[in-house]
Amino acid sequence: MAPGSEPTGAPLPPELRPLREEDPRRIGPYRVAGRLGQGGMGTVFGAIDADGRCIAVKVVSPRHASDPAFRAAFAREVELMRRVGGVCAVAVHGADTRADPPWVATDFVPGPTLGGHVRESGPLEDEMLTAFAAGTAEALAAIHAAGIVHCDVKPGNVILSPDGPRVLDFGIARPAASRPDPSGAVFGSPGWVSPERFRGAPPAPASDVFAWGALVAYAATGRSPFAADDTGERQRRAVEEDPDLDGVPAGLVPMLQAALAKDPAHRPDAESIYRGLLDYSVAEDISAVPTSDLAGRLRGLLSGVWTGIDASWHDPRMWAAAAGTAAAGLGAVAAGSAAAGAAGAGTGASGTAGAATGAAAGTGAGVGSTAAVGGAGKLAAVVTAAIVGTVGVGVGGLFVARSVAGEGAPQAEASPSPTAPPTPEEAVAGVIELFETAESYHAVLENESSPDDPAPRPVELSYVHRSDPDFYQRHSGGTEAVDAVYDVHNDRNLQYGPAFVADFSPSSDGNSIESEEDARAPVLRPFRDLLESMEVREEETTELDGTPATLISGDYQGSEPDPRTGEDRLEDRAFSLWISEQGVPLRLEYTRPESPTPWTWTYSAFDGDLDRWNCGAVSAAPAVDEVVLVATSPDISCSEGRPVVERYLETPEAQGGAAPPAGFEGWTCTFQPSAQSTRTSAELGSCAPEGAAQGERLAMIQMF
Repeated sequence: MAPGSEPTGAPLPPELRPLREEDPRRIGPYRVAGRLGQGGMGTVFGAIDADGRCIAVKVVSPRHASDPAFRAAFAREVELMRRVGGVCAVAVHGADTRADPPWVATDFVPGPTLGGHVRESGPLEDEMLTAFAAGTAEALAAIHAAGIVHCDVKPGNVILSPDGPRVLDFGIARPAASRPDPSGAVFGSPGWVSPERFRGAPPAPASDVFAWGALVAYAATGRSPFAADDTGERQRRAVEEDPDLDGVPAGLVPMLQAALAKDPAHRPDAESIYRGLLDYSVAEDISAVPTSDLAGRLRGLLSGVWTGIDASWHDPRMWAAAAGTAAAGLGAVAAGSAAAGAAGAGTGASGTAGAATGAAAGTGAGVGSTAAVGGAGKLAAVVTAAIVGTVGVGVGGLFVARSVAGEGAPQAEASPSPTAPPTPEEAVAGVIELFETAESYHAVLENESSPDDPAPRPVELSYVHRSDPDFYQRHSGGTEAVDAVYDVHNDRNLQYGPAFVADFSPSSDGNSIESEEDARAPVLRPFRDLLESMEVREEETTELDGTPATLISGDYQGSEPDPRTGEDRLEDRAFSLWISEQGVPLRLEYTRPESPTPWTWTYSAFDGDLDRWNCGAVSAAPAVDEVVLVATSPDISCSEGRPVVERYLETPEAQGGAAPPAGFEGWTCTFQPSAQSTRTSAELGSCAPEGAAQGERLAMIQMF
């Protein structure tokens, strides 16, 4: 990878973030246009290939690149990823697993995630829901046939492109130590993780099928079939209770019940599900058609019923300009639609041809909407055949076909799981990965002054993250002050006064958050120190506030930045760490040499449980597009406040962009983006509940 030249100065596409000084300008054969995101495994860049196609290039982080075991696993799984074809799984275009650091390039797929679409526009319905179910099942069938278990099927890993659903993020290696799963210690998102994984079984294709069932139920209803207020309860429901399928179309219920069976042996495989749904959706008999020859039918189904996904904001010519390439050389790709620009969105590994045009080239005869060829009765009959016919139906039977990868194809498998309980090092490594990949979290650091202190002052710092829309927040002075906010997408920091009356505005003083690493460092630092230096004295099974947990105690060398030099200084500390059966950190206590009382971290709100401080992005007036809702008080609940703001922003006054403060459904709301045009403030409006103290409100922060 080459740092290359300075940025071109061309306008940045809305889906990309600016490159940083240390970022590469070229990765292998790809010219880099900007950043797409950053996660636990590394950074994803948007790039242009030699043919003008938009590509997503994932570059492994230096920390993981320095781990020989990780690099070996990454190389092995990239090789498996290259074998994945199909219509609805993203294609691999290139990789260099020996580079420093290693990277892999896949399709860039424009469109919202399933989770984002459901939050913004509601659940999928009718034929589009069935097409979604068929497309995602086809992607999993192709992934499994290549010898891969996805391990992370959830709404955030499925993109709704203009041509159909696309399943992302399969097959990327994780450090072996970060996936301890015996004795119920599973690192994942409860509600999408199968019961056998919680019991210690290794990942398997049947685990993905369970997650697929939960995914389709979510797409149909807007909620997980095991929805609950906390992660422990979601796990319990997934393991012990029947799924809540209320609101799922009747014809799909038997299929989802089978996919969500507690016993993995009772679940149909992904190929069977795909063939059953496609058979329901087309007029012809496909029982004798090899699965590998059904791509044209799936493309035809999608082209006929897949509507309402807008990706007009995606323009490959802007990528080319940002990358410093000649837009004129893009040819039809640059001049085409957003769907065409997402080269390979419906392709095999070669990355050629788009999904919409593939229907005409494929065998489209007899393809029609589901409403035209059948109904709930036919789908129920097909599903019944799936359940009872998983064995011995014979060649051409819907649910025993094994022709996705041909004779002798590798069987899907995942990294082996240990047979003993996870070591403390494995558990801590898993916690680090959880923080680096979680959709949300809330971490609070507390310390009480000594009673002998002439001016006792409690310390409380609160750190909040929400991946949609990728904001980090820091609160100080207890949880009653928003100290700083970092907007990852726009690489900007925002600050807020402690009296709750100052506007959010750009700042660069010492209290600001300057980068994503800067935002995560305080939360991750203790666990990274533990992983490097801890000496464990004791492990025991216990409970913490009624939650079953493992308590790990011992000593370690903690690091703390020196306020004068900025360099880390080391100090000996004793620690106690409580981790739940799901691998989620609950509490960390440690002593410091100069403090007579322990420092205590508490952790909550992982993966969507966040109901305070950041309430996510909502649609605003046409001229503004979206605003992020940031609460200035812990007394404001997202579940109560966000629906009020959404309805308020639909009023004619708010849509006009000049709404002065007025009562609305028991709240006082205002939205005046035009009044902010000459100010540095990023706050465009707010809603405050009746009786709120001065400054307590749900602020609407502008997204750029």
